[in-house]
Amino acid sequence: MTRKRKQTENMQQAEISVPIFSHHADATYNRQYLSSSAGYGSLKKAKASSNYDGNEFNGYDSSKRRKKASRNDRLENNDFKSEFERKYGYEKRQMHRTNDRKDEKREGEHEIEETNESMKTFPNELVSYLQKCTSSIEEDPDEMGETIREKCLEECSGMEMELCFYESSSRLIEKIFKGSRKGACRWIETFLKLKKTRQFEALCTGCACRCLETLIFALSTSLDVQMIEQLTDLIVDGWNDLVVDTNASRFIRSLIRVILELPKLVYNSSKSIGGQLDLFPKEWSNKEEQKRKKAKESLRNLQMRRNFEKIINLALDYNSMHDFMDMEAVSLLMQEIIEYDYFLKTAKINEFLTRSLEYPMSVLKQWKGRQSSRVWQVIVKRVNEDGRQSLYHSILNGKLLELALDNCANFVAQDFIASADSEELAADIFDELLDSLIDI
Repeated sequence: MTRKRKQTENMQQAEISVPIFSHHADATYNRQYLSSSAGYGSLKKAKASSNYDGNEFNGYDSSKRRKKASRNDRLENNDFKSEFERKYGYEKRQMHRTNDRKDEKREGEHEIEETNESMKTFPNELVSYLQKCTSSIEEDPDEMGETIREKCLEECSGMEMELCFYESSSRLIEKIFKGSRKGACRWIETFLKLKKTRQFEALCTGCACRCLETLIFALSTSLDVQMIEQLTDLIVDGWNDLVVDTNASRFIRSLIRVILELPKLVYNSSKSIGGQLDLFPKEWSNKEEQKRKKAKESLRNLQMRRNFEKIINLALDYNSMHDFMDMEAVSLLMQEIIEYDYFLKTAKINEFLTRSLEYPMSVLKQWKGRQSSRVWQVIVKRVNEDGRQSLYHSILNGKLLELALDNCANFVAQDFIASADSEELAADIFDELLDSLIDI
């Protein structure tokens, strides 16, 4: 027993300073306080009556040591906490979660903003006002037109893009501000300030895209250079997603015409009598030399030329476009750009053809595609004679009959044969098809 008492005394001496709570490890208490009723007096008595090893004590089962705290123990613990807070201050246990709460609040605010944005009500009063303005402009476009437009700009301030996302209001914006550079600048500036995801959403939404498409034709290639450049860079950044979308692809085609200083194309009448795309104004005459001269004049502005090159480099890159050529949106875009390339003599189509020769099976498949075959119809007519000869000897030799019998490739084969200028290429084609003329 003497030995056991000695051990107890040694242990008590070792407990002169005891850390209290893990988050206040630097707080220690003297023996006098620990022995008090507010401290660990009861715990000290319990320790003094045990052997401190927690394994054996007169046959006591250690698994039954933990007992439910009595009322007196809870009161003593409360007294201890009160005394602790009196001496060392109140412990803010949730302080470390402050940043998390702020983040949660910010996330909640964003969710609320998105919800509010999606639940915005239709601006009935503003649309009614725009309808009256439209009627007034139609009645007296010369005298009251500009005054009414100025007033409309004031009333629509802060609501520009929201109006574009509704069919009826977007139509009214087109009617009021068509041809108005000031109105176009206001709407395009607002559009360019949106987040990129929202910009892409607008370009892929029918009414919003059509409204923006109408307005950009009022921009000036000499005064609004930076704005047009920003639109071009936006198209380049989202090319893979925008070019395959029907609405966004049409906006790209219109932006190219703005860069080239061409008027808005009326698509339902864009085909000439011969079935070819008629992309240039009738006053430019039907002579190709005059069209080339006029087209080149539009690219005297070096900044506009760079914008055009950014788009054409992507549109006529075979590696990135060959998988999308059978989509109608992509097909129409490429057909127009090939025509522009031909009149501007940028020679990008020849580079496109050279790269395509590395993928013969892909080219043959495209000739048989419903939309991709239309692209190749324009290519075989606009590429130079060396390109046609390379195409024949690398891919078409021995395949012309098969292609001529296909429903879609048949049209491409006809244009290819009709476009052959050199005697050598014409002779090769004739020799291949001579025995099969009856089948064709």
